[in-house]
Amino acid sequence: MFKAYLGSKFHEFEYKPQIVEPVEKLSVPTVVLTSVLTASAAEDFLIYLYNQKNITRVGGYSNGSTGQPLQIELPGNGSAIICTKKVTLPDGEEFIGVGIKPHIFVERNLNDTLYPLKFDSQLEAGINHLKAKVKK
Repeated sequence: MFKAYLGSKFHEFEYKPQIVEPVEKLSVPTVVLTSVLTASAAEDFLIYLYNQKNITRVGGYSNGSTGQPLQIELPGNGSAIICTKKVTLPDGEEFIGVGIKPHIFVERNLNDTLYPLKFDSQLEAGINHLKAKVKK
């Protein structure tokens, strides 16, 4: 049993965990699009995928945030944000404030900004990368 706060009071729920055994590992070429909007848990996901040979990061650098900020108020209406969680890439390299580097860097261009429903240069680069991998 566990308790969860829903709205105005705590409710009790029964939890029965299920263990699912993987049947088969699927390893196909995969592209993950990244940008400055890739932050927090999404960066945790990138770290998990970091050394997978079938995964290619395409786009821009990620946000470079742990997603665990502590904001404190400073005198004179100032504020500061401090990372409260240390996270590194599998090789020990820190990415906080820098971001996780894509394998294929694609900078967004003016068409991406002016016509977002027609143009997406990062998505196009990802698709072209996959097409090239499938042809091999």
